[in-house]
Amino acid sequence: MRPWLVVAVTLLMVTFLIALMYLGFMMLTAPRM
Repeated sequence: MRPWLVVAVTLLMVTFLIALMYLGFMMLTAPRM
């Protein structure tokens, strides 16, 4: 496996996890509309 490919996949997974956690946090703390 190419090193740059590993780095790209790792960054993509980390970004996806952070976005998922952020969305979940916003949904849990969002005021009821």
